[in-house]
Amino acid sequence: MGNSVTDPAGGPSVETNAPGGEGQPALTVRDAQALVDTWMRDQGWSYWQPLAQLARMTEELGELARVVNHLYGEKPKKPDEPEQDLGLEMADLLYTMICLANAQGIDLQDALERTLAKYRGRDADRYPRADPGGALTTSAAAPGPGATDPSPSLRSSVSAGPEPGQGLTLPFSRTS
Repeated sequence: MGNSVTDPAGGPSVETNAPGGEGQPALTVRDAQALVDTWMRDQGWSYWQPLAQLARMTEELGELARVVNHLYGEKPKKPDEPEQDLGLEMADLLYTMICLANAQGIDLQDALERTLAKYRGRDADRYPRADPGGALTTSAAAPGPGATDPSPSLRSSVSAGPEPGQGLTLPFSRTS
């Protein structure tokens, strides 16, 4: 039997097959899709048309871009603007993507797993990897004309990728 995940906004709980961790059950992409779909049905709502959903997704992407620009770009936020949460902006974008996928009958878990398999095969030797000492090493393939070295502040941590339903290892992390 799986764990029950309850929507923090007061929506319904959904059974998951994911193991719990630190007091909270892990949520797979498939679980998130089911949670959103159940919540939409319980509210009596229907999904927007695809172009309206795409417009909404573009709006959320703009909000994410604004936060990233404030945090890392040339345009700092105004002193009187409230602090912004990069993770929440990413989650807003993910939510709109889940709504679009649900409306189109797309299993994002399956699509993500196929995409990760594609990248594992296509990009296996494409980027530098960190050696055990932490230094970046170059791949076996020589860079093409005009190629530049990656930012020294990024260190690759690409792995073979997770098994379906397992945790995700992000491809890069900041070291400074």
